[in-house]
Amino acid sequence: MIKNFKFDKYIYWAPVLLLSVLNLYLSCLSWQEIRDQFFYVKIIPQSTGFKLRHIVQFAPLSLFSCFAFIKTTQLKLKKIYLYSFLIVFIEATLSEILQIFAPNRISAMMDILWSVLGGLIGLFISYFVLKIQRNNRALS
Repeated sequence: MIKNFKFDKYIYWAPVLLLSVLNLYLSCLSWQEIRDQFFYVKIIPQSTGFKLRHIVQFAPLSLFSCFAFIKTTQLKLKKIYLYSFLIVFIEATLSEILQIFAPNRISAMMDILWSVLGGLIGLFISYFVLKIQRNNRALS
């Protein structure tokens, strides 16, 4: 048994891992399979000009990875934002690479940009949440 291993410290990474696995799994499915297995996909509007699904898919990944880094490391915020961004970028790129091999799917560089935009939105949300927390602590 490993001494001094604190499982509760790493539980913050569970949502990041689950979202990453889900994103990669979705990349391997055809659109019909996605619509059949995940009911909520139908209610998120999608057009070729604005890809809200990519934003909805990747904003939580960067948000949860940012908070996981904060809770489990002593890194400065700039590095945390950078590493969270890299996680989203790598995940988005892997997702598009997997779509090359998926039936009835088209891989597109523009989708990576939409996914990265979603990741940036998640980082902005985390920035404002942290700012609100600091202000509340200062008022206490």
